[in-house]
Amino acid sequence: MKARKSPAWDELTREERRNVESLEKALVAVKEGDDYHAIRGSIDALNQATMRLAELMMDTAVSTALKGKAMDDTDIEEGPQAGHPVAKAEFE
Repeated sequence: MKARKSPAWDELTREERRNVESLEKALVAVKEGDDYHAIRGSIDALNQATMRLAELMMDTAVSTALKGKAMDDTDIEEGPQAGHPVAKAEFE
């Protein structure tokens, strides 16, 4: 699994890493069979176990992409416009 090379892998707890490794091995073993439900169950379990890893990897990618940039420096254009006029809020 190439995710192990990501810095995000090191941010997982030891228990989370062991769980992912165990579920990965289980999937490799079950995919040799022809039990669709067992294979689907293993895929779903591994997917659930790697959800936090995916979030950490995404955070790292976004942080790297935006590092050193101000909002004005990004390629993000103005967001969608309201379909009606917007009044400024009045505070007392």
